[in-house]
Amino acid sequence: MDHTHDHPVIDPVWKLYARAIELCGPTATLLEWDDKIPPFEEVHAEALKAKRFWNHTVETRHSEVAHVV
Repeated sequence: MDHTHDHPVIDPVWKLYARAIELCGPTATLLEWDDKIPPFEEVHAEALKAKRFWNHTVETRHSEVAHVV
């Protein structure tokens, strides 16, 4: 995977992020750009995408736990 911090997050990283949330539970998230910093709107869109992944994964996890109990 390319890890240059100068472009939006790629799909394999989002999948890895979702898996990390599944395994570790909710945690803080940092989106980082070291170069080619995009306009705020693009950064904000990536942050909202992270929030959607986080919400979906946490809701799925809670649903699975509630189903077991």
